[in-house]
Amino acid sequence: MKRLGELIENKGLTKTQVARACGVSYNTVYKWCRGLRRPKPKQFKMMSKFLNVKIAELYEIVYGGED
Repeated sequence: MKRLGELIENKGLTKTQVARACGVSYNTVYKWCRGLRRPKPKQFKMMSKFLNVKIAELYEIVYGGED
């Protein structure tokens, strides 16, 4: 799920900033970016707003690469 990490980087943000905006730890965002965990619906909404992307686009980034 490197695409989430790339999105965060391309926005000029850090995982720490995303973590604070979503009310989770840095390690949680790190795991999202590595595909080890998935954001909960509430976190999807918060992250979507913080990153200024539509929830559907964010969902595609997080889940789109799976078979």
